[in-house]
Amino acid sequence: MNGFRNIIFSLTFSVFAAGCADLSTQFKQMSEPQEGMPRARLRILSNSLVKAVPEKDCIDWNAPGAGTIFGGIVGSSGYRGKSIGMPFKPQANTSDFGEMYIAAGKPITLVFLTTPESRYRCSVAGTFVPEKDKDYEAKLWLNPSESQCIFRLSQLGETPLPIKVKSASACK
Repeated sequence: MNGFRNIIFSLTFSVFAAGCADLSTQFKQMSEPQEGMPRARLRILSNSLVKAVPEKDCIDWNAPGAGTIFGGIVGSSGYRGKSIGMPFKPQANTSDFGEMYIAAGKPITLVFLTTPESRYRCSVAGTFVPEKDKDYEAKLWLNPSESQCIFRLSQLGETPLPIKVKSASACK
């Protein structure tokens, strides 16, 4: 009987610990690459939580630099409302966008999650490899009228160029 309790405790602790690893990114901002490194710029438009895993094409919350881009009520607010001078400002509330630098030539994984207080549940994760000195805009949005998550990525320029986003899942 004690062996069975130990197994249940171990499983419960493992599930709890894994949940905390995800939760820990809520309290730290995603790291931007150092100045002098090849970089691109990214604007996020969102109406919920967005987290990121830089330099990975999968979700690994323990990876260096992983963290929040758009936070919720508790934890890091990430880059919400931050401007780094990207062109073509979005027609959005200042709390609905944020701009940041990302590493060029290396993948970045973006993860959109609805907040616990939302009556709608959705999440979507995607990855792409930005090019040096390019500007990107990612719209990660919950569309309540259709109960769906939207993830659109464009390279900014005179005419925005849609970028294909590869689906992302947990790292193996």
